Amino acid sequence: MTATDGQARPPARLVGWTARFLGMVRPGDEVDFRVERVGIDQGAEIVDVAARVGSDLVMSASARLAAPKTVYAFPGQGIQHKGMGMEVRARSKAARKVWDTADKFTRDTLGFSVLHVVRDNPTSIIASGVHYHHPDGVLYLTQFTQVAMATVAAAQVAEMREQGAFVEGAIACGHSVGEYTALACGGGINVASAGDGVSPRVEDARHRSARRARPLQLSAGGHPAVPDRPRRRRRARVRRRDRGEHR
Repeated sequence: MTATDGQARPPARLVGWTARFLGMVRPGDEVDFRVERVGIDQGAEIVDVAARVGSDLVMSASARLAAPKTVYAFPGQGIQHKGMGMEVRARSKAARKVWDTADKFTRDTLGFSVLHVVRDNPTSIIASGVHYHHPDGVLYLTQFTQVAMATVAAAQVAEMREQGAFVEGAIACGHSVGEYTALACGGGINVASAGDGVSPRVEDARHRSARRARPLQLSAGGHPAVPDRPRRRRRARVRRRDRGEHR
């Protein structure tokens, strides 16, 4: 069989198959098979197969092909720009819900609107009584960049899940703040927990930089941990996240 669009495709593993035999196929008959992609579910292609002898349909089938091996890699800060993620928010109900959740969290807990920072990128802002300023916009300050990037990535994943394009069980990894997004991508934490983790991470990083302290490390359980923070405080914060508390 050859693709009607002329594009060669690597073979895919068949993980589901349902067929109906509708007519006779006799020795010497030439059978024409046509395969048409009709949908996608969790990254797996859904195809319809039609077999004909002449103009007679002799078999109709539906197949599910295994999703390709997939890795989702989430970057650290450095790619931020004004308006990032706004197109996804405008077209996807699931992504918009992520943005609304994150914006409520940042307003209630961190004293600023992540939506305002990304959409408008003001050069100055007051958050929790502290005045911040950057000539290129506060989106370029780490205090706001990392929360914004975690929100953008979580919204992108939500849109992919909404469309059935996200490959469940795929490998998720990230650099710097991308570690938090990878955890959220895999269901380990929600978007509010990601924001709750990113904010103190930024402050800890700033203080460690001033003290020339050790870099951020990744604990065996996959949770980004700050070496200098007392273990008791760190464990208490993880327990609060597990209970859905965000203080």
